Amino acid sequence: MGNWINDLYVKFGNRLRMETVEVEIANTTGMYYLPDDSILRSRQVVGFLVVSNPSDGSQAPNTGRPLISDTALKQTFMTLKCNNEIVLDSFPMLSAVADDDNDRQCVPLNYIGFTPDKSYVQIGNAASTVAAGESLLIHFYYVC
Repeated sequence: MGNWINDLYVKFGNRLRMETVEVEIANTTGMYYLPDDSILRSRQVVGFLVVSNPSDGSQAPNTGRPLISDTALKQTFMTLKCNNEIVLDSFPMLSAVADDDNDRQCVPLNYIGFTPDKSYVQIGNAASTVAAGESLLIHFYYVC
């Protein structure tokens, strides 16, 4: 899967774009909806990857909020909806982070009609793995 992003660039050229979605952890209930994103809602979403935080020092670029730890990522699962139908159910987010060679693992998708504000992440044992005020960054690749 390491050359998957390169394959997308070969296939789509300068039509391939990336949109970063920041999921803000507002509490420790364990379920967090993705923010509504009008760009992704109307595009063909072809993949995503997750930003890891191995040293617990990374921050979200737009808000400065600390990113959730890799320990929390191990217990994080994402459900994605397109046109309000589940297309990815409880996907383990650890599968979408860097591997041992620090190559990003992009998860391939191919959906039009992404419903971001109905999609969500769940974090197991959230009360002991995340804190209010943290964030999770997800990079979605789409075609325009």
